[in-house]
Amino acid sequence: MKSSRLARFLLPLLLASAQAADSVPADLELKRFSGPDITPCVACLCVSAQGEVYAGVDLNGSLGKGPGKGRIVKLIDADRDGVADSHTVFAEIDNARGLLAIGTQLFVLHTHFGPDGLATGMNLAVLEDANRDGVADGPARVLVSGICAPKSINSRGTDHSTNGIRMGIDGWIYIAVGDFGFVDATGTDGTKLTLLGGGVARVRPDGTELELYTTGTRNIYDVAIDPFMNGFTRGNTNDGGGWNVRFLHHMQSAEFGYPRLFKNFSTEIIPALEDVGGGSGVGALFLSEPTWPARYNNQPLMADWGRKAIFLHRLTPDGATFRQEVEEFAQISQVTDLDVDPSGQMFVGAWDGAGFKGDPGKGYVARIVPKGWAPRALPDFSTLKTPELLAQLASASATARFYAQRELLARPAEAAALKPALTALVRDASLSTAVRVAALFTLAQLDPDPRTVLAFANNYALREFALRAAADRLPRLKSATLPLAPFVQALQTGTPREQAAAAVALGRLGRPEAATALLGVAFTKPATDDDSNFTQKDTLKGTRSSAFALEVRAGDELRFHITPTDAADTNPAQLALTDANFTLADGKRISLSVLAPKTGRATVATPASAADTASAPTPAKSGKKGKQGSSGPALVLQGAPVVTYTVPVGAVSFNARAARTGPGGPEASIEFFASTGRAGESRPHSFTPRHATPNSAIVIPHVAAHALVRLRAVGPALAALGTPAEDLALWALSQLHEESAVDGLLAKLTVTAAPAQRSKLLTTLARLYQQEAPYDGSWWWGTRPDTRGPYYKPVTWSASPRIAAALEAEAARATAPEQRDWFARLNDSHRLGLKALGTREVAPVAAQAPAIDLAAIAAKSGAVGTTPLEDILVAIDKLKPNHARGEALYTQQGCIACHALQPGGAALGPFMGQIGAIMNPTQIATAILRPSDTISQGFQTVSLAMKDGSTRVGFATETTSDKIVLRDMAGAVSTVATADVKEEKHLPMSMMPEGLANALSLEEFAALVHFLAAKK
Repeated sequence: MKSSRLARFLLPLLLASAQAADSVPADLELKRFSGPDITPCVACLCVSAQGEVYAGVDLNGSLGKGPGKGRIVKLIDADRDGVADSHTVFAEIDNARGLLAIGTQLFVLHTHFGPDGLATGMNLAVLEDANRDGVADGPARVLVSGICAPKSINSRGTDHSTNGIRMGIDGWIYIAVGDFGFVDATGTDGTKLTLLGGGVARVRPDGTELELYTTGTRNIYDVAIDPFMNGFTRGNTNDGGGWNVRFLHHMQSAEFGYPRLFKNFSTEIIPALEDVGGGSGVGALFLSEPTWPARYNNQPLMADWGRKAIFLHRLTPDGATFRQEVEEFAQISQVTDLDVDPSGQMFVGAWDGAGFKGDPGKGYVARIVPKGWAPRALPDFSTLKTPELLAQLASASATARFYAQRELLARPAEAAALKPALTALVRDASLSTAVRVAALFTLAQLDPDPRTVLAFANNYALREFALRAAADRLPRLKSATLPLAPFVQALQTGTPREQAAAAVALGRLGRPEAATALLGVAFTKPATDDDSNFTQKDTLKGTRSSAFALEVRAGDELRFHITPTDAADTNPAQLALTDANFTLADGKRISLSVLAPKTGRATVATPASAADTASAPTPAKSGKKGKQGSSGPALVLQGAPVVTYTVPVGAVSFNARAARTGPGGPEASIEFFASTGRAGESRPHSFTPRHATPNSAIVIPHVAAHALVRLRAVGPALAALGTPAEDLALWALSQLHEESAVDGLLAKLTVTAAPAQRSKLLTTLARLYQQEAPYDGSWWWGTRPDTRGPYYKPVTWSASPRIAAALEAEAARATAPEQRDWFARLNDSHRLGLKALGTREVAPVAAQAPAIDLAAIAAKSGAVGTTPLEDILVAIDKLKPNHARGEALYTQQGCIACHALQPGGAALGPFMGQIGAIMNPTQIATAILRPSDTISQGFQTVSLAMKDGSTRVGFATETTSDKIVLRDMAGAVSTVATADVKEEKHLPMSMMPEGLANALSLEEFAALVHFLAAKK
């Protein structure tokens, strides 16, 4: 009993010491602002103009459910010493995910629960504290209701819900929408909006004019917005290989493709600026404060919960978009959010190991300031006179400009006098462009006539922003007819940024005659449609490996892209491949080791020596006849940045496992991915995955195509066929599911003899054969969605029979093997399901997990089973690691049955190959002993109530619109047709039974935990 009491006393100290220490660069200072006694489980935060911090406390975490577990805490640091002096509970509100403080108002994005305790969705609402006592005066006033699908929240939690909010200098509130999406979100003016998947929505601060801004993201949490209205997010990929993070530049009307386009139709998306590897993007901030050192300033800072760090993305302009270089800015224990006040105080929220369901003893807020930062009095913007506010609008601080703008716009009685003053600021060329843009957008919000700001389109420095501001408010465009000439001129002769702004604006103006100008945008579609042939980019370090598979076709090149991650490393980058085989259409296999590379070098080594192939491997010889069946020896590739092979005749897929090899030690690493492509092509994106390779050239055609769709420009697009605008016209037509579009394409097909054009027409018709089923919010595609595209739930429509007849007739006339192969590929890539077109798909064989009796293991009793959890955690901290023993126990205790140590292995539970980078030993031990307390993303137990009355329970390893692949506790795999499922539920308990470590001694359990903690 005494020992147990001592353990309980020591436990908080043990847990605190287990967390990695926070750190910032030497020229910055970090200080704990508030602790878990006041601000546990900080899910979001914001800072007011006066430096007051509002922290959203969410004891539900990401997977907890139910009302009454959230609040917003207001913290004040009167003496500005970096520690909160006082606090109040501003409001009791659930699942706060986004906060924005303006004057006496606090905007909040949160979950709303009904009287039955079930979520009705998420609302964007505003709280008022008119008497400034630190407590909201009354209930929240709803601005947008239902902006997250309630079914997903109730069944899963808020981890993929709608999240952060931030207001731009244009006066819109930008909302980061997770991929739960929403159905019929409703603003105060009755506007309704539906979104399947994730993206950015925006709304005016009074809840009107709700609209989509960008689409096709996965689980973004927040948006960083710069003074020129560039938006930036970190969002996951999940292209089938894992949960990497994409850094995205958001511009209006952009489509990022998740999950339908970015893998197989990536020429149609705005690609990411970078795939930064694993992680979990959360809060975001664009820092533009004169009190900060120049090397941090005017760059987006992006928090990553999974990597426990804030990253700075150093931007370089590239046409209408950017390129970037990422670097670590600060280490914060499971950081969640960040914001800055006008004096330059940055505040960050930390989850600090509070788990997936929250922990009242975990979480804090910290302050970061530059060394030498001195507190200064912050103005109360509400008391400033108009000239003083105008001076603040001309400040070098983006935050000061923002709050000055909001206060100016809150004084409608002064509007008449304010317009000339704002106009003078806009015209003052001695001011920075950022100040002039702020004045321009202030004027645009003050004056309802868009022609007022359009007049500034003749100013070179402001043209882009004048065009944007003029077309920014759709209701205002209905009452004021704007001339097209300024937009058309900018589209034809402007800078890339002006062209992009003009293209978006022409779509918003709603004038059909604008289509001609949009079709003048130069665009040639890449010659190949093989957009699916890229693996995820992986960092291979130490013993870490990556299993992958690619679709291939005869005559293509198979490319292995190898890049050392350390520029100072003079050793040649080497890649070891095992089980590397081409699979033929008849199921036979050809080992890669018997083929000679076209570029680079390949040497054969025994599997045992593949890890250090400096030992005299035998070169692969060319000219050998391909053998089949065996997995083949290990193959070591060298020749960065790419080693290429010619795909053999008859091959339809390639599989292998890759690992780093060669000199360099355990800390050496390489970046690797594989791809295929046409032989001899030299496009830049053939050397990196297209969905994560900056491509400034695609931006203007992309927004132009989306503008044509917005205009429903069927006639002009059809008229452009056979002209240089054909590819752009077909891009737009492929998204216009209208009878007239299909009629025009079919008519063109009957008179066109050119094979290249016929292929384009047939591909466009194939895209129009199906369309996305209307989204009703009754389902979610899960954490492992079907990424094949081009639709997630394809359904036919009225024109489908005519399209099918045309495609089948063309296929019947195809006699040459390459022609039949083309139709089969078209059928497969667009998931048409037309048997007459043929197929190249080979049914995969599901890997079976090892058969291990977990129940028998759990039934055994030992020291772990009889020792209190607190004592076990103390023991783990004291006992020395024994990794060899831990690895043996990993198999002995059945862990290997469900948890892969190498990427790509059969898995019933979370991947353990990097668990030490995510969880500390204390958290790992707790997860083993209490598995239902911390169910990781994507690994909830699924219960399927079947229409025949039976029930199926397991872990969903694959979910598509027509099937669910389940793996049960015994490792058995079964496929369930979604049409046979009556109801799907996510159970609150883990499939991992408790007690799997009960029979172990404390020394053995510590060895197992330390073995896993070393996997990073």
